[in-house]
Amino acid sequence: MSLFGKLLKNVVSDTVGKAVSDTVGKAVSDSVEKAVSGIRDQVKEAGIDLEKLDLSASSGDGSGHASGSGDYFKIHLPEDDEDVRDKLLKVLAEGFPQCEVRENVSPLTIGAWGKPMDYSVGVYKDGEPALFIMFISRNTTRLRAYRWAKEAAAAKGIPMINFVRSYPNRYEYITERLHKYL
Repeated sequence: MSLFGKLLKNVVSDTVGKAVSDTVGKAVSDSVEKAVSGIRDQVKEAGIDLEKLDLSASSGDGSGHASGSGDYFKIHLPEDDEDVRDKLLKVLAEGFPQCEVRENVSPLTIGAWGKPMDYSVGVYKDGEPALFIMFISRNTTRLRAYRWAKEAAAAKGIPMINFVRSYPNRYEYITERLHKYL
């Protein structure tokens, strides 16, 4: 093929490609705008004020909270301001009435040694520990006292889970986690 032929082929190819791209882009843009408009209408019908919602992006850990490597949109709900302890105790009382709940349980009661950190909450079934829960900050897991408490629970075959205080820990999330262990 001659130089002119190659040049003509590239120009035609670029022109056709741009025309197709513009057409597809316009169609996608119209579809997205229509979908967003429909969502806005549904949100208004539900009585949610979009102006008052916090739609800021934050990073999450993939645990139902905003964290980890991806960015997730986080909507702030009034329950996010409640203390995780209060929410957990409410979920346990309503969803697990057969369980006994004890706070600030010493790992020494299950045979731990050293100076371990107390479990924030111990959940007991028929007088035996079924689950230990810790309310922690992001750096708590680095502490020796924390590790001793975790190792003591593991040695006895008792699950131990954490709730990070700075995360929303919504009722639905707490309930789902407790159902995995109780």
